Amino acid sequence: MIPEAIVNFVNRQNRTHYILLPDRLCGESGQSALLTDQKRDRYYLKWGRGEEFNSKRALRIVRTLRGRGYPASEFILRGDYRRDEFTIQKPLPGRKVVTLTNQLIIGILALNDLQKGAARQLDGDWPNDIVKSLREGSPEWCLHKSLETYSAETRGILDEIRRLGDASVPKRIPATDAVHWDFSVPNLLRQRDTISGVFDWEGCRKGDRGFDLVTLAFYSLERPSTARRLLDHAHSISGARAVAFYLAHMVLRQLDWSIRHDDQVEIQRYLKIARRAMETVRDLADKQRGPS
Repeated sequence: MIPEAIVNFVNRQNRTHYILLPDRLCGESGQSALLTDQKRDRYYLKWGRGEEFNSKRALRIVRTLRGRGYPASEFILRGDYRRDEFTIQKPLPGRKVVTLTNQLIIGILALNDLQKGAARQLDGDWPNDIVKSLREGSPEWCLHKSLETYSAETRGILDEIRRLGDASVPKRIPATDAVHWDFSVPNLLRQRDTISGVFDWEGCRKGDRGFDLVTLAFYSLERPSTARRLLDHAHSISGARAVAFYLAHMVLRQLDWSIRHDDQVEIQRYLKIARRAMETVRDLADKQRGPS
């Protein structure tokens, strides 16, 4: 088993005494398990591979953010085991966020400001990665074929997304910020009215921090006032056309994932959200025919 092998490898290499606990968690870009040590402290072991699990990049970004006071995961150790990368991280304090209250949104916007310029020293290709997903997808996510084959409605949505991707690339948007890439409620922790932790940074990259607000807004579209607040703030950072590109990307990304992995109830839920998102995309695209 991979986690047992990684723990044995870490202990041999570092003369540590981590013990694997029976709890096992799964994520979209990697997997995780709980560890303990001789002091009975707990840690997360995470492992994965591919572009969506880049632990070296995550370590650099997280260290920069933590130096600014951002409540990101603390990496104790990272390494490579055969084809996988792995990290050992300290748990963050707090409990899972359920509802985005006014105070939590204020905190999220303040944290987003801390992401400004936090990946300046890293390589990146923003926003071309986003544009490429709209035009042709990518090998492991944002697959166009799933939308092409699911229904006439999803084919129509895909046609709109492709046309947007073929339009001129947004200009003058930030491209040196830390981007979490999956900034959503399940990856947030709270203590009372404060965001106490943001985790799952393995997919992070250099780009535009407004993208994270659009991601959170997409998953908040069932609460329109919350989504609008986040989108308005993203608009002030990135411009209308970039927000349209980001929302279209999220529609493609989530529908593709749901069609390939979820049941029909969940697919229909995200189709409803996608319809709302595409209405916003059309409005933003109509307002910004010129350079944004």
